[in-house]
Amino acid sequence: MTGREWQTALYVRDRWHVTPNLTLNLGLRLENYPLMKRANSGIERLDYSTYTVLLGGRGDVPEDVGLEFQTWYLAPRLGVAYRVSEKSVLRAGYGHTINPLPWSRPLRGSYPYDITFNNTAEQFGFVTTLATGIPAVPIPDLSSGRVRLPVNVFMRSPNPGIEHFPGSGEGLDRATIKQYNIAYEHRLPGDIITEVAYVGTRTDGGYADLNINYGEPGGGNAARRYFALAGTTAINDWAARTRSRYNSLQVAVNRPFQQGLLLKGAYTLSRAKNMADEDGWVGLTWNHPLKYEDNFALAGFDRTHVFQMGFVYDLPFLNKDTNLKSRLLGGWQLNGIFGAFSGTPFSITGTNNALNCQGCGSTFINVNGDPQPTSEVGSSTERYYDISLFSQPTGTSREGFGTSRRNQFRRPPAWNLDLSLFKRFRIGERIQPEFRIEAANVFNHTNWGAPVTTFTASNFLQFIPANTVTDGTNTINTPGARRIQLGMRVTF
Repeated sequence: MTGREWQTALYVRDRWHVTPNLTLNLGLRLENYPLMKRANSGIERLDYSTYTVLLGGRGDVPEDVGLEFQTWYLAPRLGVAYRVSEKSVLRAGYGHTINPLPWSRPLRGSYPYDITFNNTAEQFGFVTTLATGIPAVPIPDLSSGRVRLPVNVFMRSPNPGIEHFPGSGEGLDRATIKQYNIAYEHRLPGDIITEVAYVGTRTDGGYADLNINYGEPGGGNAARRYFALAGTTAINDWAARTRSRYNSLQVAVNRPFQQGLLLKGAYTLSRAKNMADEDGWVGLTWNHPLKYEDNFALAGFDRTHVFQMGFVYDLPFLNKDTNLKSRLLGGWQLNGIFGAFSGTPFSITGTNNALNCQGCGSTFINVNGDPQPTSEVGSSTERYYDISLFSQPTGTSREGFGTSRRNQFRRPPAWNLDLSLFKRFRIGERIQPEFRIEAANVFNHTNWGAPVTTFTASNFLQFIPANTVTDGTNTINTPGARRIQLGMRVTF
């Protein structure tokens, strides 16, 4: 568990005014990522040919356990700004970033520092009995640097440069993240600044697990690749194998606070695809070569449309006079934040006992055609999707995993409006109280969460109200039911 690693970088940058209207920003990072170590040893990995765990720095095993990978990286950056006119600017940028993930996070919680025993029974069978109990797992002798991995004991091992099947990824070189954008900014009448931009990101070589102890369709546990050595446990090969893509059109509108009004809004039309929603300590939906490429699909946090608009407005009436009427009725400020966004994708799992492909990955539902929403979400009599288009998968071919795709379906869109009203007073020259009324989800609008995805459930594909709205990973809004709160703020 005691990971030790250093990451160092040197960055140089130069700003060059090529002409009065053209400016270049040039940057270059030199980054170094040496191999991680443990507090009293090197790293460890599983030798797949002998099924022996190599413990770096113990016995005659080198600290790097024979791993070869890139440790020095160059990452260029470029920014361009061209002033088209007094009111317009054209900008573009490119950045090459190296994945900085610390290896200490994913390479923990595994053998020999944690001994995790897994034993999976065949369908409708059992592994052991209460009388027999859980078999004892021997405590390894680490002094030689070579330990036979016990049967049914889990391990995550860094990939030594082996491609387990074509396209499955190999090696440990850190991912390259390429980010690029081009934007046009223009100042409109009323001092409103608008910007239209294309923004893209391309990542290749993200870290993820591949359970290489997978079986074959119809073969059960006995067909697992390492069944004779590993039993039924997962053997997670950790390598730089995933890719992701993001492309978007982004529009922004901004008006600085003047004449009592501030505006700040943005709209994004985007599409995000990946093989996994995380990096590092993450597995894939499918491990088997038949379905491996199907891992690349819509990201779980993808939202086609995202719109946000905020404003601050000093109500103009009775805010300049100093008489009693103005003090009581003037000085009001109205604030609001409105958000509307597409629903995030989700998958529907299925059941196919005949497939019996142990460790191969998920089984999804069969779907005929491309289902689209057919009714209002929340209906007690109708479904959001036509459920007659769905069926359980059958057979032991590729179609036995189900014909629907990862993240093929979408949750309903969501929107929310928060408003607040502030009233400022003044007592003398130094004391200024402010009374506040704040309302979250002012219209008490229902936003919907995840659907029921159990195919045999009576309410299959009906939705329930969401307590939180997320982007698939992080909470980005928590509208819930309408909430109103009162407050007082005093400055002096």
